[in-house]
Amino acid sequence: MHGNTEEFKRKFRELTDDALLEVDRGDLIESARQCYDEELASRSLTPPQPEPAEPAAPSGPVDELVPVGVFLYAQDANIAQSVLESAEIPCFQPDRRTLDVDPALAVPLGGRRLLVPASRIEQARELLAPMITEANKAIVRHWFEEVWNAGREDAATEFGAGADQRLRSLLPDLRVTVEDMVAEADKVAARIAIQGTHNGAPVQFRGVVFVRLEAGRIVDTWDMNDAPASL
Repeated sequence: MHGNTEEFKRKFRELTDDALLEVDRGDLIESARQCYDEELASRSLTPPQPEPAEPAAPSGPVDELVPVGVFLYAQDANIAQSVLESAEIPCFQPDRRTLDVDPALAVPLGGRRLLVPASRIEQARELLAPMITEANKAIVRHWFEEVWNAGREDAATEFGAGADQRLRSLLPDLRVTVEDMVAEADKVAARIAIQGTHNGAPVQFRGVVFVRLEAGRIVDTWDMNDAPASL
C-alpha cells in the first residue's frame, strides 16, 4: 500500500469493521501500519490472530510414521508431544488442526494421534508410558459413557467395541458407573456397578471389565460379574 499518512487514515476510516479486520497488516508499509493500528484502537477492534502453522511432518530418511499414543484431549496430546520433542524425537499430530477447530471430532477420528518414526517407537513408548496409561483409562471411561450409557452403538466402531447386547436387551435402561479403574501398559481394568430395570423390577450388581487397547482402540475385552441368576 502506497500513499501518505492522511490518505491512509482516510482509507481506513472508510472501511467497515469487517473489511478493516480483513486487511493483512503484514502487507502494509510502516506508516500505513501505524494508521491501521490507530483506526483499530479507535474502534476497539482486535485483529484476528494468525492461525499457528501446522507442524511439519518429520523430514529426513524415509521412516514410516506409527502411532505412539492416542489422546482424547488436546492438552494431553500437546504435553506428550512436548515430552518427545524435548528428547529430540520427531513427532507429529496429523489431525491437530481439524480437532482444534472441533474437539468433538476426537472420537469419530479415533482420538488425537501422535505419530513418531517407527525407528523411535520403543524409546517414545518408554518416555510416554505413564501418559499413555492415563489416556487409555480416559478412552475406556468415555466408552462406557458413550456406548453403554448413552446407547450410541454407532460409536462402537469408533472405539473398537460395543456394549453387551444381551445385557442391554435384559436391562433397556442399563446404566454403568465406573467405581475404580487401574491400568498397566496396554490393559485397563474397570470395576463397575450396573443398574437397570428387568421385568419392572430394579436390578443392581457389580462386575469387572478388562480391556486391551492398541493405538487408542479397544481390541479385546473380558468381563466377570455377580449378576443375579434371573438374568
